Amino acid sequence: SMMYIFKTAGLGYAADGTPLPPDMQINPLLKAFNAMDYDAMTLGNHEYNFGHQVFTSTLRLSNNPILQANVSDDGQYGLDEVPVLPYVETRVGPESIRVAILGIGNHRIPNYELPSNIPGLTFTNPLDTAQQLSDQLRAANDIVLALTHIGFTENPNSVEVDENVDTNMGMTVSGLDAILGGHSHTNPAYGFGDYKYLPTIVAGPDNTPVLINQAYRYNNTLGEVVIGLRYNAKGFRYDVVSRAGRYIAVSAASTPEDPEIVDIAAPYVAMLQAYNDTPVVTTTVPIDALNAFTEETTAANLQADASVWELEERNGIPVDFHLSGAMTNRRVADGASEATPVLLKVSDMFTLMPYENSLVVMEMNGPQIKAVLERAYRNYYYYKYVPDYGGYSYYTTCMLDTNAGNQIIYRDTYPALPNGNNVEAMLVNGVPIDFNDAETFYRVSTVNYLAAGSCNFNDEGVSLWPLDQIVNDTQFYVRDAVINYGMEMGTISPQIEGRLVFNAAADLSSSVKTVADASGDGLAQIGEVLTYTIQLGNTGGISTSFVLTDSLPAYVTYVPESLTLSEGITGTITDNVLSAQSVTNLETGESVVIQFQVTVDVDALWSQVISNKIELTDQAVTYDIPAAEIPVDVYGIYMPVIPQVFTAP
Repeated sequence: SMMYIFKTAGLGYAADGTPLPPDMQINPLLKAFNAMDYDAMTLGNHEYNFGHQVFTSTLRLSNNPILQANVSDDGQYGLDEVPVLPYVETRVGPESIRVAILGIGNHRIPNYELPSNIPGLTFTNPLDTAQQLSDQLRAANDIVLALTHIGFTENPNSVEVDENVDTNMGMTVSGLDAILGGHSHTNPAYGFGDYKYLPTIVAGPDNTPVLINQAYRYNNTLGEVVIGLRYNAKGFRYDVVSRAGRYIAVSAASTPEDPEIVDIAAPYVAMLQAYNDTPVVTTTVPIDALNAFTEETTAANLQADASVWELEERNGIPVDFHLSGAMTNRRVADGASEATPVLLKVSDMFTLMPYENSLVVMEMNGPQIKAVLERAYRNYYYYKYVPDYGGYSYYTTCMLDTNAGNQIIYRDTYPALPNGNNVEAMLVNGVPIDFNDAETFYRVSTVNYLAAGSCNFNDEGVSLWPLDQIVNDTQFYVRDAVINYGMEMGTISPQIEGRLVFNAAADLSSSVKTVADASGDGLAQIGEVLTYTIQLGNTGGISTSFVLTDSLPAYVTYVPESLTLSEGITGTITDNVLSAQSVTNLETGESVVIQFQVTVDVDALWSQVISNKIELTDQAVTYDIPAAEIPVDVYGIYMPVIPQVFTAP
């Protein structure tokens, strides 16, 4: 909340519009950084959250070099106003040791931000960019450090982490002595994967050791790296001969506060406290998002309703419906009831919504809406049923909710994997969206994080949301929308209303195909008639249509006009292939029968068994139904008993 309320300090006012005195017209964190006289700072991903005006007005006030080599600007964004540099070279100590610090930032910013929020910027491959500069820096310096924000190492369980990480940089980029990283919040006490502790050392491309360290997160750890050097008189430079490091835990209990920093922070802390204590709304129910990964929650419903209200009522932007999940999995106002209502404050809003997600409105047709809903179901499925969530991003925002009056109905086909047909319907004010209608467009609101393709809403980096159909790209944040909505309403009582429905899937797996021979001896004889019976039963939770194909077994010939079908099925047998499908849905607990006859051909003598399977598919699943089999009597020819009546002479 400190960073949010003072994000516009460089513009002269707080995020709520309160004018700031001159000595507070700088972001408090940056003011502390200036006091600490850092040698360099590499940009992360959140610096890009608020657009170029906040970016430039904040960072241009830094007294310390701001780095990121793998970003370029065509002039629209204003990197040169800061300025953002690729690297910095400095001298250290009385020996005047030459140190180069190379800044490598996060290349996935376009997956987190809409194009409108990062105009003119191009983010390039971190490892390629590092290699382009490292050898150049190596030649002119004694030490080359990479200060990065790309993450520690690869995660085989995550589709969101690629090969552009610190460990791969250390192993593939020549010229580096140490990498000081961030972004992945790797705990140095445990490391990750094959790296059981931090700092760690990897072999560089020339087998030179490269030290990698990371200081965890939230200012709870200080990283320390020690590099040993020996003067090389022949080369008139210092050679790196050792690398070591450690992590130092930092806590309020064990780490004394610095008086100068306390004085810098004091006016900001006082203003923040007053802001956080601002009353917002009274609730008569807990606001709960703990299970918002896989189900409807009061918190997600509140945020969806407030988002639409903010757009329509406060800003006159029409919206047909909202699609987004809860901003995080937290719960506030525990114990709230009609008898004991709870007053929520701004601080509670930051607990529920810690991230800066802004609202965006786009026009979407039926197929586009279905595509994002199917992806939401995939998130739900992997979150609920698969260990490690299948490697997909795991956030409550990824499980789409909708605003009041609407309903999304899913077909939960577990254990069958999502197949693109798990969304049964979406009702907008009771009217179903035609998912096949590409001509009718709805005004859909969501948040910028989802629209950019994050939360798994992308295919190979391309967002599933139609970004070229955005009609309103706002800087209205969901948290602010809930604050404004709550202050307007006075009292709220969000409920679980059935906005998200997960129906148990249909289940035709109990269906069977059997075969009976005319003689009843269980053997197929040449010329004998076999009767095949297919019984289809639905033991699942919802009704379903189905399609069935049965290629008749070899060595038999269909008996014309022997096909019989239960009511509600249509089908034919042509060229020894049965094709059948439901005319009406097969209801839960209902069963239907298909029956036909064949004659055993003489070629069956060459077979031990006559066997075949049906191919059965409902709206979501293809079933593996056991084959119907009958052994062939290779020694007999079927001779039907024909009774004959003789008249006595």
